[in-house]
Amino acid sequence: MKDHPLYHSHHVTLLDNMQEWVPNFVGGAIPRSDCGDREYYCSTMLAFFKPWRTGKDLKSEDQSWDDAFTTHTFNTRQLEIMKYFNVQYECLDARDDYAAQMKKGENVGIVFNWDIYDSLNSDILDHGSFEGDDFACDVDNIIQDNIGPKTAKQNRDMLHVEQIMQDAGWFDKSPNGLADVGDLTPVVPTQLQSGKIGLLLFSINGRN
Repeated sequence: MKDHPLYHSHHVTLLDNMQEWVPNFVGGAIPRSDCGDREYYCSTMLAFFKPWRTGKDLKSEDQSWDDAFTTHTFNTRQLEIMKYFNVQYECLDARDDYAAQMKKGENVGIVFNWDIYDSLNSDILDHGSFEGDDFACDVDNIIQDNIGPKTAKQNRDMLHVEQIMQDAGWFDKSPNGLADVGDLTPVVPTQLQSGKIGLLLFSINGRN
């Protein structure tokens, strides 16, 4: 407005949608929508999304901030942005809950998911599926539920080693054919071990 001291040097403009900018909020953290001071949260969201020139444009004197927030009509995009504001806090809550459970000694996400690696181990035993470019170690498709970050990293490392073996040509057919080693009669072990033991030893050696 003309009586504003910055009228001749500043102006407000609406950016085109193609001009994408990320706002950098200076000051304290954005208040939470699910806990904390409700009045402070409502006043902050109104200041962000409701057009105003003075504080009286945001709410009347006899209104609470909560009432002004509830009665104001926010558009779909504004409501979406408000929801995203709280995502960071929800992630931090999940991290803190996990850390608290770990401190109590609860076995949260630290149990190795053998069911997934049973199927993986059966593929390892089928060497024909690992020849040349036929082998693919797709970490993204190995879905694991209820495991912690350490176990997830350990599992990724194991799959990474298998990929290195494939890249090194360990699973390729020999260009000279099979070696002449005489008797190729398979040796029957006196004691059979499950594939889980092998993966466990692989995991321990890889970690050490």
